[in-house]
Amino acid sequence: MTVVSPCTQNLMDSAHPHTVLSKLNEQRSQGLFCDVTIVVEDVKFRAHKNILAAC
Repeated sequence: MTVVSPCTQNLMDSAHPHTVLSKLNEQRSQGLFCDVTIVVEDVKFRAHKNILAAC
């Protein structure tokens, strides 16, 4: 009996982290999909909670 191992393939894009953060920043700048607002001395900072959670 022949055992065939499953074929696996890894794909990697070194630009992906930069691209994701850049697009999230664009969305934040446009006020899109921001689900957190931090207020400091009457100044509001809109943010994505997934970015804050990663800190």
